[in-house]
Amino acid sequence: AHALRASRPTTTPPIDKLLAQLRGNHIITYFRARRELWAVAVSADGKIVARRIGDTEAITERALSWREHPERIALADDLGAVLLPDEILPPAQVPIYVIADEPIADVPFAAMRRNGRFVVEDHPVAYASSAAVLASMRRSPSPIRALVLGDPTYDLPQAREEAKEVAAHLKVEPRLGSDATGAAILGSHDATLIHVAAHTELTPVGSALRLSDGLLDASAVIDSGVTAGAIVLMTCSSAAVSSRDELEPLAAAFVAAGAHTVVASRWSVLDDVGRKFAQVFYQENGVVDPIRAVAIAQRRLVAEHVEIRDWSTFTVLGGLP
Repeated sequence: AHALRASRPTTTPPIDKLLAQLRGNHIITYFRARRELWAVAVSADGKIVARRIGDTEAITERALSWREHPERIALADDLGAVLLPDEILPPAQVPIYVIADEPIADVPFAAMRRNGRFVVEDHPVAYASSAAVLASMRRSPSPIRALVLGDPTYDLPQAREEAKEVAAHLKVEPRLGSDATGAAILGSHDATLIHVAAHTELTPVGSALRLSDGLLDASAVIDSGVTAGAIVLMTCSSAAVSSRDELEPLAAAFVAAGAHTVVASRWSVLDDVGRKFAQVFYQENGVVDPIRAVAIAQRRLVAEHVEIRDWSTFTVLGGLP
């Protein structure tokens, strides 16, 4: 969503330095030039390919059609062919880092289709608001010190079980029910990973986590300086916005606060699907390689015939190795 545009403050380095920092990764940037949408792909070896994608109004109509009917495979085939022509795609299984503005900031590229397959079946997909922000979001090796919160409102039994399972995997005690507080997140200066399984509520200033001690919104996250590098938000619409405020979304707020990787959702998350996603994500070493783990979890959900809207909600911001 437009949420993916929000980011931490950065100073854009000279283009040659920026390309050097990103070398080894495949990045596709989409931008508007008057009434046309263009894409520039930078491959892992530094090769640059520019491609005119098409008329922005026509692409907007295609994207809206898919959002209204995500189960119509023909729409995903059509939009995927337009947005991801062969010339800008990397070899199979190479991750794609997408930098996109309107009218396609809301498109889940993982759910688009190329050559009869979902993109995520051939490429892990991640997002960033700009190349400069992406370059600043590199992961650094450090011991895992996890904070896991679940079911703060006592009405999410699947989220409670999810939190228990994640905490057991990470070898920590989960904070459940009344112990799942915003104060714990804001005070988590030693945590390197935060996992939250809770409700998200829409407020006049954007989405907020509903925790046992009240709402935690984007402004509080940014002001507090939450320093955990990896954030997993198994909550509804944690990467969605209701306005054009770029620092409104929860996922983007954690990026602005300094996270190198945020796993979040574009829209609603079914409790059982979220739990299954989390299980596979951590089983597949999502702490170390989140982009690959997200892709594997989505592929697993595809294989289990979970509806496209339900598995394509999951997204990852940043996460460069």
